Amino acid sequence: MMTTTHAGASSRSPLADLARQTQARTVGHHQLRLRRQLLTACSKNDAQTVVGIINQVSSSAHLLAQLLLHADPAVGTPLHVAARRGHLDTIKVLVQYVADVDATYRVAASASERSVDASALLCALQHGHMDVAKFLLELGASAEAGGVAEWLARHPRERRLVDGLAEDSVKTHAIETFNRTLQAKRDLEVGGWSVGRSVGWLVGSFGRGVRM
Repeated sequence: MMTTTHAGASSRSPLADLARQTQARTVGHHQLRLRRQLLTACSKNDAQTVVGIINQVSSSAHLLAQLLLHADPAVGTPLHVAARRGHLDTIKVLVQYVADVDATYRVAASASERSVDASALLCALQHGHMDVAKFLLELGASAEAGGVAEWLARHPRERRLVDGLAEDSVKTHAIETFNRTLQAKRDLEVGGWSVGRSVGWLVGSFGRGVRM
């Protein structure tokens, strides 16, 4: 008996649905693999691999944002990982693409600390990477957000240093100097290896974007 397809009936077949589901799973696995590779590269200060991954997905703003802004429950975003390890070279690459240096992720409570929404600045301070903390502050990172204020209240020496660096005049001068350097060269040299991508936005002293 011949089956007649009525007008308006769905043209989707089980085979087409299966193909779409398989494609979605493949894309998901690909993103997960890239995310893991990016976090590993950030933990090892492998700036060349970081840039290679960014270039792979540069045609998709959505995927690039997913990779750079997704906070892994255990370690946070790539910026958190690099800040925790003190990898300034890698951070200088990441901030070319990350619009919010104050992004946080939830750190679970421990025996000595309560849970906190931690920023990259807090990660740097907690692990003694003052050069990274200084750089983030110069880019406009907040000393009042992301658990930083509470941590500094218990660490007066670091509090004095951060207070000095957080002055608007210091931040503004540092941002202008950083931008002039990038404008003159157009490429950021990381360990002798050229990133080869011009900067679009950097975080300004009051959270503003600074366009090249």
